[in-house]
Amino acid sequence: MDKLKFSKTDSRRTFMALAVVAMFLATLGIGNVDAAASPVSLSSDKTSATIMVDSYTVATLTLESSDTRYRNMEVYMVANWPSGTTWEYYFFDSNEDELSNNKVTLSKGGSSTVLLAIFCSGVCESGDTNSVQVYGKSDPKWYNGGGSGSGGGCSGSDDCSSDTSAASASSNVTSTITISLTAATEHSSSVTCDTASSNGGNEVYQGDTVLWDYTLTNTGYSEDSYTFTSTVSSSIGAEVGFWTVTPGLSNGKNLVGTS
Repeated sequence: MDKLKFSKTDSRRTFMALAVVAMFLATLGIGNVDAAASPVSLSSDKTSATIMVDSYTVATLTLESSDTRYRNMEVYMVANWPSGTTWEYYFFDSNEDELSNNKVTLSKGGSSTVLLAIFCSGVCESGDTNSVQVYGKSDPKWYNGGGSGSGGGCSGSDDCSSDTSAASASSNVTSTITISLTAATEHSSSVTCDTASSNGGNEVYQGDTVLWDYTLTNTGYSEDSYTFTSTVSSSIGAEVGFWTVTPGLSNGKNLVGTS
């Protein structure tokens, strides 16, 4: 999917403006109780995904038209974000070229593949969760067959002289696919330490040996191995050379990630 990595050509401002428009149109489509069932069915190869920060995931969407009346069927793809927080996304065709105006054309009774690429950047941070609702609005592609009036030899038009019914405004809506998303970091970790040692306090006397518990947590998505170093310092510049400290864990410690 190398091509996808270099396909984000729009500026952040343009993207956000388009996202707001898409969300508005999506809200109209989902909330329209009079929406008709589309002759186009929609399916996805995934309904959940984990996205690494500064990376992306791709859902393969399959569109299939059962219509045998019209020469071509246009489908306007919509991504709606119920949370109100839009993660960066783009629709591509099977050649990994970005769809023009989020629109794909199906032949009579045909099918097509659309790739939905979702990026974890900007407002997306490790640990965040989100979901996206994906659906399509279908409308016969307009062509002039020489007829006149709404019943003459044309399609996708009310007057047979222009495209008066754009797919983006169609009330013919496919089924909705919901994809649940989780953002994660490939490699990260955290260390916490007890406030008291094994003797119940934070004082150490010369000649005594105490144990101090600390917890190492792999907060990344992938398995990782760790090495350990322990040092002693003094906030007032006191001599620390006589301290002997060991980490308590052997180097090469393996910890599985959240995966």
